[in-house]
Amino acid sequence: MATAERKSVRYQAPAWVRHGFSLLEKGAPPLAVRLAVWAFCKPKRRKPRPEEREILLHAGRRIMRVGRQKLVVHNWGDGPLVILHHGWSGSGA
Repeated sequence: MATAERKSVRYQAPAWVRHGFSLLEKGAPPLAVRLAVWAFCKPKRRKPRPEEREILLHAGRRIMRVGRQKLVVHNWGDGPLVILHHGWSGSGA
């Protein structure tokens, strides 16, 4: 595998969102907090890259429910249980 440098992915809210939160923070702090928490808890969905799709093609997939939330679980092969957790807006591959 080539050792090409990977560009870091950084998400930044549009200027109108940042400005809106700034105003809301001054006028209605509790509402600003609720909206910020809601926005933070909704990761940006992205399509898997080709190499990630290849990995996921060979995985078993199931959905677990935790309260009202869905958790997608992938598994590969047999053996001892190992749980890996990817980063926010990351990929399960």
